[in-house]
Amino acid sequence: MNDMTLPQAGHNNPPPYDADVLAKHTQAASDLAAEAAPWLNKGEVETDAEAQQLTDVIAKARKLYKAADDSRKAEKEPHLTAGKAVDTAFAVAVSALEKTATALKPIITKWLQKVEAEKQAEAARQAEIARKAKEEADRLAAQAAASNDAMAAAQAEAAQKEAAKLDTAATRAGKAKANVGSATGGGRSMALRTVTT
Repeated sequence: MNDMTLPQAGHNNPPPYDADVLAKHTQAASDLAAEAAPWLNKGEVETDAEAQQLTDVIAKARKLYKAADDSRKAEKEPHLTAGKAVDTAFAVAVSALEKTATALKPIITKWLQKVEAEKQAEAARQAEIARKAKEEADRLAAQAAASNDAMAAAQAEAAQKEAAKLDTAATRAGKAKANVGSATGGGRSMALRTVTT
């Protein structure tokens, strides 16, 4: 007859340590906690005999601690060794990739600096246009005020609004930073960063 018992959850993903060893130390810790509880509840020693008994409990705690910690280290060692082996195996590939990216960054940085300089030049050109437009709008406003001409005042107001739009666009252009997106869409975009030292 076939045994139709289902395996327990986690049977194909066991813990990375010996569960029996952990259970042994957990039980020893629980037993010691029960043994120590009366001492902790009492909170003091009243006789030399009690002091000797408590010394034995403390010595037992230290001995059990050392045994549990030694088991922990023994269980952990294969994982540390495996981790070191993984680091060693991947070291060349990881280092080569890091060196490649580091070597390529100055090339893209040079391009970004060129694009940034062009953007700043365009922003300066737009700022100059905005400045001249504002000067002209101010001149028209002064002229309209002096002549009390409603049509001239309306034209001056429209010129001032246009100058304000040009100024906003120039400010926005000055704040825009150069960046380069991914050709395939798979990489993140790159941009210049301001570093304060």
